[in-house]
Amino acid sequence: MVLTEYILKYCVIPFVEAKTKSDAIKELTHLLFERKRMREMAGPALDQIVAREITESTGIGHGIAVPHARVTGMKGLSCSVGRAPEGLDFMAIDHLPVQLIFLICYPPTEQTTYLNFVATVAR
Repeated sequence: MVLTEYILKYCVIPFVEAKTKSDAIKELTHLLFERKRMREMAGPALDQIVAREITESTGIGHGIAVPHARVTGMKGLSCSVGRAPEGLDFMAIDHLPVQLIFLICYPPTEQTTYLNFVATVAR
């Protein structure tokens, strides 16, 4: 899988402004939906992502987090990426700060694409 097919240049933040996990998720969710011109879907997506993070952190280790949501009405998988050079506490599995955040939203019909995307990020 080629990640750049799903990550557009204008959906990347080289230096996130957020200082917390919650603010980083908000920043990346709003960026993704503003740039994809789907503003009305940002609220439900953000709610799903936050609920997922409350259940279990998406910090997969090695400085990477993959917050995500299944969003009805989307046409395909989309991803925004944020870089936090100083690191953010994402309660990652390895207890280390996260420097790269891949926020993914996808329609329910794209579950396989989503799983392949995450597997590629993890590698």
